[in-house]
Amino acid sequence: MTLRKLNLFIVTCAIGILAYIFLISDNRMVNACFHGKNDAEDVSACTKLIAASDGTDKPMIAQFHLQRAQKHVRLNQDADALGDLDRAIALDDSNAESYTLRAKVYSELGNYEAALLDFETSLRLSPHSRCALHWHAVTLFEMKRYQEALNGYEAALVIEPEYVPSLIGRSRSLAWLGRSDEAIQATTDILDFDPDNLWALQGRANMLANAERFEPAIADVERYIQINPNNSNVHVKLASYLEKIGEIDAAAEALDRAIELNPESVSHQIARIGLWLAVEDYEQMATDAARAYARFPYNDEVLAALFTSYLRTGQDALADEYLEIYARRQSEFLEVIQHLEDSLGSDHPVAAVDTQIFFFKGMLYALPPLDRTDLAKATIESYFESGGPDTVRHFQMFLDAIGIYRGDFTGKYDERTSTALSACLENAEICFGEWLKSTAL
Repeated sequence: MTLRKLNLFIVTCAIGILAYIFLISDNRMVNACFHGKNDAEDVSACTKLIAASDGTDKPMIAQFHLQRAQKHVRLNQDADALGDLDRAIALDDSNAESYTLRAKVYSELGNYEAALLDFETSLRLSPHSRCALHWHAVTLFEMKRYQEALNGYEAALVIEPEYVPSLIGRSRSLAWLGRSDEAIQATTDILDFDPDNLWALQGRANMLANAERFEPAIADVERYIQINPNNSNVHVKLASYLEKIGEIDAAAEALDRAIELNPESVSHQIARIGLWLAVEDYEQMATDAARAYARFPYNDEVLAALFTSYLRTGQDALADEYLEIYARRQSEFLEVIQHLEDSLGSDHPVAAVDTQIFFFKGMLYALPPLDRTDLAKATIESYFESGGPDTVRHFQMFLDAIGIYRGDFTGKYDERTSTALSACLENAEICFGEWLKSTAL
């Protein structure tokens, strides 16, 4: 072989190797764009393919845009996805998949009308697309068009009878339409071939409980817990059902487990307090409320449970202590103080926090659920002694400021209103009785 032929052979091989390397690289980008497992990285592969395209194969370029849009959607980059989908449809308006995905993005963004238009086009191009039928139904459900959504889910199920998301959608639509027996059956249909479906177990339990069928609801929740024992909220739900059938100890155990799983949840603590309130076990309620208050001292529900349980167990002094803490941080109380300071001046005795706290506490004592008019009377008397209003008119204006009295300030009251207002200056116990009876207050 001559030197010239050898050089030509080397150059030819080099060109061939470079072409092979480019082909392999291009195939890798195509695989990454279409089948990659890392959306954030694979977006760049689609971008390189789009940039390298010569613009002649429009359907293929449209596919690159569609694939990149799918990755943007999974990355919650909806604006970028819309741009790609607009471009994909401009390049190839015959691909139903592009319209379906754009409709889903529009729906996610709350632009339902645009979504419905794209679904209409998608289903015209591909009328038997289970994907389009299902997501069209999802959008209709979000729009609260439940009957149309139900029709859409059922159309999708004709194509794929065991498609679980459509079965779930069908059950939810029936429930919202008030067809509870059918909704329960629809959820049962899911469990017939997927007995461990957690959504179906919890959903059917909810519907059974709403129908006051607590025994089978408990069975569904217990099955859920067997499969997924670490969902604290489901243990709370189990406790509520057990309470309904009088299984109080079992309900308390379920709540203990919920608290163990999620000790930072104040709602679980409140649920356990509520259990004792429901069965009027105020000693246990006080114990649980004190324990919860130690962990959540700034939660008003816990604080209210604490002073309520102390009142129920005869610990009036402790109840008053915590009631005052509660009263002083209520926004309604602070608004009244600000209103009085603005109206009367901060140095007026009626505008003093210590004066008004007596009245605010008196109101809380007198009304349900506390119903302690004896304490209300004593507290209101302290209010008057510390500088409370000394005229009926002044008291009327004060009641109006905190939203109890509704009327003008002409000084003309009907007989029942006048009696009630006068009584407030003379006898706190009669005062609250008249308030409760008088329609003018």
